[in-house]
Amino acid sequence: MGTQMSDPKMVFAKNLERARKRLGISQDRLAKDVGLTRQAIYKYEKGDVNPSMDAVFRLASQLKVDVEYFFQYRSEREDFNRWLEIIDFTPCEALTQVNYREQQKLTPESTEKVKNDTYKELIKLLAIEEITNDKIDFRNPIDNIPVRNREDAEKAALEVRKKWQLYDNPVTNVINLLESKGIRVFEVNADENFQGLSARYGNLPIIVLNFKMQEVTRKRFTALHELGHLILQITEGIDHETIEKICDAFAATMLLPKQLLILELGGRRHSLGPVEILRLKAMYGISVQAILVGAFSARIIEYAEYLRLTNTVSNRSVAYRMLEHPTRFRQLLTKALAEGMVDARKVTSLKSGAILDDIPHNLITAAL
Repeated sequence: MGTQMSDPKMVFAKNLERARKRLGISQDRLAKDVGLTRQAIYKYEKGDVNPSMDAVFRLASQLKVDVEYFFQYRSEREDFNRWLEIIDFTPCEALTQVNYREQQKLTPESTEKVKNDTYKELIKLLAIEEITNDKIDFRNPIDNIPVRNREDAEKAALEVRKKWQLYDNPVTNVINLLESKGIRVFEVNADENFQGLSARYGNLPIIVLNFKMQEVTRKRFTALHELGHLILQITEGIDHETIEKICDAFAATMLLPKQLLILELGGRRHSLGPVEILRLKAMYGISVQAILVGAFSARIIEYAEYLRLTNTVSNRSVAYRMLEHPTRFRQLLTKALAEGMVDARKVTSLKSGAILDDIPHNLITAAL
């Protein structure tokens, strides 16, 4: 152990910083939550000042660790394993700006379960991001564009496509795209009334989807709808129903912009055939209903044709072949195992839910 780590103040400082960062909490937020100043937290983490025991107990409670955690030096790997053993996965109140796609249909028990399950998966992801030193910071590409209506939302979606270099290309995998931009995406097992939610944990944007959602186009649309809640600068005072329509318009344009729809269908049409509609669904991963709404909105078809197609084509099925599941956690955990960053015996405490069941068994066996 180096000289610095033999100093109890530095041991406490390092452990405090690790615990805080693993929960994605800023020094400002932690200071506010425990009734201290940011300067105090800063000095504790620099090892300049010893906290009082009262402060230590408050910090431990807020960071959901036991008091003893702060006072023992451990290597990064040892600390990670120790932290997994003692972290308190009780409900966290730090999830803010929570928006549910189907809020009115969820019972209080269902709502609480979704939030609790999300928190557990989030903490594990933050931990593995730290141990692998592999973090992606999120930057809102449209934080200066006000949105008042559906038309503004469509323009904002086009700007996102431009900033993310999608242009006129199909979004092959929505969830992987979101994860690559620093959005933490999770799937939880929830009742059928739950589709998705968006929230923030400190400055971290979060999207949660129902693992039981089998229709891939529906999952893709829901994920982008929740992205709208996270990044659109919607004017204050707009009612909930209008906000939902704004986010729907944003999601539809992210998947298939009107200009591209016009190019695909050839402009003004008297009628559309089922084959060309299903081809667009398979190519762009967007539902038939969303294609029809887009075609009517872009004035490609009249309302009567929209109604006819809704009745004759909407129930026809064609598969979108790309699977849509969060993969970032599995990738980082596999990396940590392969490089000896984490004890393989702790994998069972990290593996939860079907999204991690495909970690190769031989990799875990070799690590053991």
